Amino acid sequence: MLNLAALALADDLKIRPLPGRIGDLLMHRGSFTGDAFVILAGSGAAKLIVLASMPFITRLYGASDYGVWVIVLTLASFLIPLATMRYDLAVVLAPTRRIAAALVLAIGVFTLAVAIGAALILLWTPSDVLKVVTGLAADRQNILVLVPLVVVVLASQAALQAWATREHQFVALSLAALVQAVVTAAAFLLLPLLLVPNAEAAASAAILGLLSGQVTLTVSGGTGLFVAARQRLLRVAAFHGLRRYKVYAFYVVPYSLSAGITERVIQLVLASAYSLGTLGAFFVARQIMSAPAMLLGNTLRQVLFAHAARQDNRQETKQRVGRILKLVVTLLMPAMGFGLIWLKPAVTILLGDRWPLLPEFAWWLLFMGGSLLLIAGLDRIFDVLGQQRVSVALRIGSDLLLIGATLVSLALGVGPVSFVATISLVSTLTNLVSLWVVLRLLGFDWREITALPVRLVAGITFWGATNFGLDSLDLGLTGFVVASALLVAALAPAILKTAKSVRLSVGQSRQSASTQKPK
Repeated sequence: MLNLAALALADDLKIRPLPGRIGDLLMHRGSFTGDAFVILAGSGAAKLIVLASMPFITRLYGASDYGVWVIVLTLASFLIPLATMRYDLAVVLAPTRRIAAALVLAIGVFTLAVAIGAALILLWTPSDVLKVVTGLAADRQNILVLVPLVVVVLASQAALQAWATREHQFVALSLAALVQAVVTAAAFLLLPLLLVPNAEAAASAAILGLLSGQVTLTVSGGTGLFVAARQRLLRVAAFHGLRRYKVYAFYVVPYSLSAGITERVIQLVLASAYSLGTLGAFFVARQIMSAPAMLLGNTLRQVLFAHAARQDNRQETKQRVGRILKLVVTLLMPAMGFGLIWLKPAVTILLGDRWPLLPEFAWWLLFMGGSLLLIAGLDRIFDVLGQQRVSVALRIGSDLLLIGATLVSLALGVGPVSFVATISLVSTLTNLVSLWVVLRLLGFDWREITALPVRLVAGITFWGATNFGLDSLDLGLTGFVVASALLVAALAPAILKTAKSVRLSVGQSRQSASTQKPK
């Protein structure tokens, strides 16, 4: 496993925690709001870099080439639950650093076994079978050799991120995300100068980005893991940790495999029933529309889990979730209203018109992205409350609905836009059901839950009608600029209020830390 190799190299080179202000910054522990701001700032900057590179990527690479990389990434992601056995979640909850480090080493053993198994399966499987499973023709199947490597990289990244989350090293996590985004974007844009801009170049660029992020996280946040991994009796600690947190292997692994199977079915339909270009356009559209939800979800998933798993009670978690949802609804109302009217021309202007159906896919996936934003990061609440079985039941139920909708759409022979619309609406429905379950588990009453969608729908209706009025004036670019200014004006108060709250929280955290220092 790559992180184990990096830790061994750190031992040979006698690498120690970075000294001075840099080391203090990387090891800084803040309040909930301060930690959330740190990871949100780093991940947000990384997302912006990736999104800013998209207009160039869609003009340099073909949609089918990007679709081939999507298949490689999905196959590797499908194997990640088996490579980690989802003990990466247990690393955050482990009572001691020795058990947590032992679990990371156990993940390394699982990952090595899965990567070797995947390589042997891909080597021995006939080409015709691979075509059915992956949707790739025989002349494109050589790229599947990258799947075991991507499995190792992704599993190592999951283990290191879990350790950094446990140690509240959110500055290191943000730095790693930023470095990964910069290297990925640079590789995607510069590799065509050396190679033909094809599927192999896209895969190489993405893997370089993943490796850079992992190396950064190992150097900036892995020193504590290296120290803990040198303790004695790690085998005993690993056995104790694996047995104590076997709930993740028995319940969360099926959860992740169910999601992986569903993703694979959808991709097979897009690639086989339509084309690899359709798959590439779908993936990019979903990546764009889910970017805010992924950003917020990553932040809350790490910060909320790290804090709630240690010291919070259910009431404190409920209050935090309530404030977060209120902020999300406030931001989501004008954004959805703007997107319903102006999204298609905006996507065409920014990303060009080389990739087929990209604006139409983005418009339908807007609904899924909005519902994902509401539920973003709250999946870890099930772990905090010890309700993993509920989480698995919701996941499997949602995936069965998605697979059913996919197969029915395929049997009816609907077009690609109708297919994506169906997937988006079913996903939206299941996300809202999951949100309702989370809120009920946290103790929200019916009145509080009902007020959320009522306020959201009313706000989207208002902002949508306003933007429709601007569009009806037939002002062209002027109308788009006016609507954009209106969107910024609507979002600004909530953003400024949140920034002020974060600044006050960080200031209080620093003041509290300074008063607790020994004189």
